[in-house]
Amino acid sequence: MSLKHFHIFFIAVSGLLCLWMTFWGVYYFKTSGQWTGFLFSGLGVVGGVVLYRYLRWFLRRYAQVLSLAMITLGAGLYQLFPGELYACSVCYKDPDDPLTQGAIFGVWFLVAVVVAVLAGISYIGYTWQKRAKSLHIEL
Repeated sequence: MSLKHFHIFFIAVSGLLCLWMTFWGVYYFKTSGQWTGFLFSGLGVVGGVVLYRYLRWFLRRYAQVLSLAMITLGAGLYQLFPGELYACSVCYKDPDDPLTQGAIFGVWFLVAVVVAVLAGISYIGYTWQKRAKSLHIEL
């Protein structure tokens, strides 16, 4: 199955799910009398229309997608030549090699970035909680 057919298949399955959601919303409204059934029906219709328009756009623009697929295929074919791909010192786990030390430093740097971002988010939450308490006391 090609990438194009795979993509079209999932668009079709999503369209069928939108159709099912439309009919289920009508059924839900008839059985329960709640208006949320009409909301689900409307979402199903809107989703189906959007998917139909996306499918038409995708089929018109497939030539551009095909060129991207050919580039990816070329990169995959390049990897089939084992003489061109040699394992580096990281793959052999040489701890004294500068490449391995650089990779380890990169991992620790990314850990530090993630910890700094999470600390910033936590600090913002703490200050918002503190402001909410002081606002509640003043009121």
